[in-house]
Amino acid sequence: MKIIMAIMLASFISVATAETELTEEQIASIKVGAGNFLTCSVAIRSSFSMMDTIPDAVDENGDPVEIRLHAIAEQVYQSALVALMDVGVEESVVEDMTAGKRTQWLYLEEHEKSDILKVCSESLSGGK
Repeated sequence: MKIIMAIMLASFISVATAETELTEEQIASIKVGAGNFLTCSVAIRSSFSMMDTIPDAVDENGDPVEIRLHAIAEQVYQSALVALMDVGVEESVVEDMTAGKRTQWLYLEEHEKSDILKVCSESLSGGK
């Protein structure tokens, strides 16, 4: 699935940071991308119940599968966490960032939440 590709990309970033010296610009880009992953994780968790699934999801053989949105949100969070920790951000700071994003989510207008979910959906599915 394309969502898995996005998560693998974050894992690749993690491996790349461990094997090479990065410029400040590259580190900043990784932080922005991982921050966006955190936003998507918060958006998904805050918008859907733990039981919500991707409708009509199928595996590579075309067989129906159940993919829970909260499981995807957790994978996205973990990918962001690893990428941020690989560029020197402590786990407690990532947790604080995530808590801040949860608080910000509460104060967004419905159209703003919808826009964020649309961008996250496109990003995690390999769209635009």
